[in-house]
Amino acid sequence: MLTDPQQAEIEIDYELERKIMQEKNVLFNEVEQSTARIHEIMNDVAVMVDEQGQNLDVISEELMTANRNLQDTNTQMDEAVILQKKSRKKYIILIAIIVILVLGGVGVIVILTT
Repeated sequence: MLTDPQQAEIEIDYELERKIMQEKNVLFNEVEQSTARIHEIMNDVAVMVDEQGQNLDVISEELMTANRNLQDTNTQMDEAVILQKKSRKKYIILIAIIVILVLGGVGVIVILTT
C-alpha cells in the first residue's frame, strides 16, 4: 500500500503529466491550424499564379496579333506606293497624249486655215 507522501508524489506526477499532455495538445492544435492557414495561402497563391499565367497568355496572343497586323499594314503600304507610282506614270502619259492631241489639233487647224 502507498503511504500518503508517496500517494501525494504520484498525484503530483500525474497532474504534471496531465498538464504536459494538455500543453502538447494545445501546441499540436496550433500547429494544425497554422498548417491549415499555410495550405489556404498556398492554394490562394496557386490560383493567383494561374490567373496571371492566363493573363500573360492573353497579352502574348494580343502582341502576336498586333505584330501580324503591323506586317500586313507594311505590305499594304508597299503595294500602295507601287500603285501610286504606276498611277502617276499613267497620269503623265495621259497628259502628254492630250497635249500632243491638242497641239496636233491646233497644227491641223493652222494648216487648214492657211
